[in-house]
Amino acid sequence: MAIPSVVAEELLLVDLKEWISLWYERAVAANFIHPPFRLDDPTAERLQGYFEVGLSPDDAVLAFFCVMH
Repeated sequence: MAIPSVVAEELLLVDLKEWISLWYERAVAANFIHPPFRLDDPTAERLQGYFEVGLSPDDAVLAFFCVMH
């Protein structure tokens, strides 16, 4: 039997992967990135932070690529 915290962590990882996939689709659709796109560690950490604070993939695209004044 799996430990509940391990199960929760695995579910969070699945959710994060799905969220990043949606972020990628939105970023491609907005022409911010073009396939193939290689996700490096700093970018993955930044996206995980956006995910953890509850940004939608669409909001994360804007936060990641747009200049704020």
